Formats: sequence, structure tokens, C-alpha cells
Amino acid sequence: MRKDTEQVIKDFNIKTFGSKKNIQNLEALFSPHEEVLYISPTIVTITHKPRREVKSGSLVVTDTALVSEKFTVGVFALTSKSIFAFTALATDISPANFSYNCPLYEVFTVECSSRMLGLASGIIKISTSRFNVEVVATYKKEVLTKIQTVFDEAIQISKKNERAQAKQVKQVNQAPLPPVDDIPAQIKKLADLRDSGILSEDEFQAKKTELLSRI
Repeated sequence: MRKDTEQVIKDFNIKTFGSKKNIQNLEALFSPHEEVLYISPTIVTITHKPRREVKSGSLVVTDTALVSEKFTVGVFALTSKSIFAFTALATDISPANFSYNCPLYEVFTVECSSRMLGLASGIIKISTSRFNVEVVATYKKEVLTKIQTVFDEAIQISKKNERAQAKQVKQVNQAPLPPVDDIPAQIKKLADLRDSGILSEDEFQAKKTELLSRI
């Protein structure tokens, strides 16, 4: 397992017996640029938000992307960029090797609270742009409070970074074209922005093609 995963498991006293392979499969979904902030083998319920109707002029259009579906998976993680869930085993409502991820800037709210599920336990309720996610967690109030704080800080930082990255991308796209002699250096700068996650591969290739066409 990754070192940051091991540290989080230790910090939150997470029980991983029989789940290490699932955790490693989930880790494979992480990018090198994101840090693991919370991870746990648990019960995760992912539900599409209800189908809705959108008015478009005189027409009423059904948003078919929002279909009522539910999936249950077995490992959940919060990183510095996204929330993730994964299960290797097929269930009645989830296929084998089912995975889910959502960038933090698409998360609307997170609420950690205690509830009863036969045994005392807690729940993390996450509302995103298209899904409701419920994660079973510890019932200990101090740990739930710590999880809530980690979520709140990660979402705040992610949304701030997203705004900054969008501004940088806009500046790159609006920048005047450099002299021909400066084009290799400009491409290197764009590659650095791509490698740091600010530009996507498609954005990098489009700008690179534009610059090379001037040589």
C-alpha cells in the first residue's frame, strides 16, 4: 500500500483485515499528484439523484443522465482531489470491479453524523452534482468530527485550486503567440503545466499543435 494510505489507516485506526487487495485496487485509480486523506473498507451506497425535467424554451426535456440507480461497494477513499469507491465482488446491484470517483469541486455538501444500524455507527452523507453517497463510518463522535474537518478542508482547497487552475488555463489560451524562436521553450512550459495537472492532455496537445504550426 501507499505510504499515505498506511498513515491514514494508522491515524484513523481503520481495520483492514481481508480488505488489503481491495484497497490496493482502489489505490490504482489515484493519480500521482493526489494525497490520500481518508480510506476505509466499509459499506458505501451510491445513488443517482432522481431524474429531473429541464425547461428549454417551450419544451420540457428529461435529463436522462440522472437515472435512479443504486450501487453498493466495499472501499471508500477521500483524496486531495476526489472521492473514490470500489468493489471487486459482484452483488445484486453492483457489477464486479465497480468503481466510482467524483472530483471534490463537484461535491456540494458533506455531513458526518451518528445513527443506529442495529449496532451503533456513524454515517458520512455526501451530495454531489449527480449522486448521493452514503458511507458507513465509526460511531465515535471525536473521529466523525475529525473526518468532517478533513472533508471540509479538502473541499475548500480543491475548489480554490480549481479556480486558480481555470484562471491559468484562460491565461495560457489568451496569451499572445510567442516568436518562433521561443516556441520550444513555450511548449516546455505547457508540458510542465500538464505534468502538474493544471492542463489536461487534450489542452496541451491542442496548444502544442497550434505552436508547431507556426514553425
